[in-house]
Amino acid sequence: MSTTQRYRSAVSYALFIPLMTTLGIALFMGIYTGEIIAVIIVFVSIVGLVLPMLLSTTYTITGNVIKIRSGFIKFKNVPIAGITRIEKTQTLLSAPAISLTERIEIFYNRYDSVVISPQKRSGFIADVLSINPAVVVDETLIK
Repeated sequence: MSTTQRYRSAVSYALFIPLMTTLGIALFMGIYTGEIIAVIIVFVSIVGLVLPMLLSTTYTITGNVIKIRSGFIKFKNVPIAGITRIEKTQTLLSAPAISLTERIEIFYNRYDSVVISPQKRSGFIADVLSINPAVVVDETLIK
């Protein structure tokens, strides 16, 4: 493995249906009430927050650390040596994961965990295992 490997988040576009519906209703109401400027400000603000998250949610393995970034937020650094297990999860908890169906939960240290959704999940897991072969991986994730 190279010293740095970057994985993008898998994306579930279904996450954006409620957002787009809300924006559509707001746009309609703005046009109907004549408050189009307010709607444009809200629309630009929301897109300005969501688009960077969509484009830059990444999980970068550098040395012995996974660096998690989502939008403007440098979320966490997870020490690979501290990872004990990786499991498939369907949790809907807020996480630096833009997919609802491709999520995995990484357990590390004693009580810590983080939910992510790398596009190339099997490659990501293989890279983690190459650094820490003691990680226990959920059988459903091994293909």
